[in-house]
This record gives sequence, structure tokens and C-alpha cells, in this order.
Amino acid sequence: APRPEPVRSHRRAAVSVSGVDHLIEKCLVEDWPGIGLELLTNSARIRVAGCLLDGCGWAAPRQPALFASGSAHVLEANTIANSRHAAMECDELWNARVQRNDLHSSGREADGGAALTLRGNGKGSMIRRNWIHDGHGPKWDAVAFGDGAMNWLFHRNIVWNHQGAAVRFLGAAQSCLIFNNSFWNNGAGLVWSSSSSSAQAMQVFNNILCKSGTVPAELATARHNFIGNQPGWRNPDALDFRLEEDSPCRNVGEPPPDTDDPSAADLGAMPWSEDDWLAGCEEAGWPPPAAP
Repeated sequence: APRPEPVRSHRRAAVSVSGVDHLIEKCLVEDWPGIGLELLTNSARIRVAGCLLDGCGWAAPRQPALFASGSAHVLEANTIANSRHAAMECDELWNARVQRNDLHSSGREADGGAALTLRGNGKGSMIRRNWIHDGHGPKWDAVAFGDGAMNWLFHRNIVWNHQGAAVRFLGAAQSCLIFNNSFWNNGAGLVWSSSSSSAQAMQVFNNILCKSGTVPAELATARHNFIGNQPGWRNPDALDFRLEEDSPCRNVGEPPPDTDDPSAADLGAMPWSEDDWLAGCEEAGWPPPAAP
């Protein structure tokens, strides 16, 4: 049956948060016409954990399911699924941690865009250990860095099944680190949509790309990245992206900045010696299991 017309503004969020030191935990927002959850610019130290946003934005043109601004937030172990456009957009999100989230099946009615968009100055915000997968549409990317995006750390993420790029840079990005990510079965690895000479201090290293991508030398420093169809994952069809013992991606990179181990030189999101990890609200124990 067709969806009913919404009774409130398409742009109004189901949950809108300002202030400081709030906890948003194990909440469900389903089939909301606009933004499911937004953290406003004047918010700080908000923890969002174990939430499920499903089917948001169906009546709101180009609105994400989750919009995050402000500072020092922790967005952890949430699932964002079936959004009409972007799953998440972060704009001037300072010193935050966005980790172990499952963003999937986004862009269901979009002709272009990305599941996750990073804009403005992240001021050291870390986007790490997230699953971003199964986007819709031939022009749908997994991650987009907006024009002028700076000071974001994007690492240890697993990105798969997008017809567009795993990561697209839409303009002049600066001082971002993209390292130790695993990209599988995407239309392209890294795509630079701008050759602006103002982009600078970009570092791209220790990634498993699987599909080639152009990294212009004047825009970014790229090193120790694997490009090929056989990275030596254990079982990617079962979402096991750990490296096999004889993987060509073992011990060929450099110690990343998120570890104190000088011998940690494996490429990709999951080193050979690390235990498998999960992402999304099921990791946080939500939703509860169905009754037998």
C-alpha cells in the first residue's frame, strides 16, 4: 500500500537533540518521513548507542536518516537501514567517535549521493569500524567527503556492494587520513571528482581497495594500498574479512596511528591476528530476539 501523506513537516526530525551529556539508547525510529535523529550544532557529549533507524526520509528530499553536528559525541553500534537517501551525514562534527555502526540499503529512491557524507571540519573525529554496504542505484557511493572537508580520520571500516565508489572526494579536502579500510565489490575504489590544487595533506595508506582508484599525487599521498581481486580474506561472503595467514596483505604496510604495536603492518580493516568484530544495533543487544 502507498505510504500516507505525513502530517508534519518533511524536514522535522523524529528526535532532535541539543544540550550536553544526554544518552539516546536502544531507540527505534521506523518509517519516519524526515530525518530520524539529528544532533544539533549546539549539542555536545551525546551518546547514541544501540538505536535502529529504519526507512527514514521517505518524504524528505535528500535528507539523511541521521544528521550529526556538535562536538564530542559517540555514535556507536547503531543500525541505519532502508533510508531513501543518505544513512548519515556529519557536518562540522568535532572530536566525535562514529564506530561499529551498520549502514545498509541506503539510497533506495535516490539518483545519486552517498550512504555517509562527511562535511566541514571534523577536528579529529574518527569514523572507524563501521559496516557500510548494499547501496542502491548506479550512482550511489558508500562515502563522500564534501568540498572543504578536513581533519577527518576514516579507518578500519568495511565497505561493500555499492555500484558507485567506495569513497568519493567531491572537492578540495584537506588533512584527512584514510587508512586500514577494506573495500570489496564496489564500482570503484577511490574517486576524486575534483583536481583542485587547494587539496592538501591527504594521506591514503594501508587500504585494501580491490578496485582501482585514481589518487592524484598533487592531492594526496598514497602508499601501501592493495589493488586486486585476491586480497586473501578468509570468507567475505560470510562477512569474515580477516586475513588468511598467507594473504598478500600481511606485513606489507606500516604501523597505523591507531596502534602502539610497531610490528602491526597488515593492510585492511581486520589484521590477521585480530578477532572478528560485528557492527550495528544487534551488537548492542537491540532489537530483542523474537518470541518463539
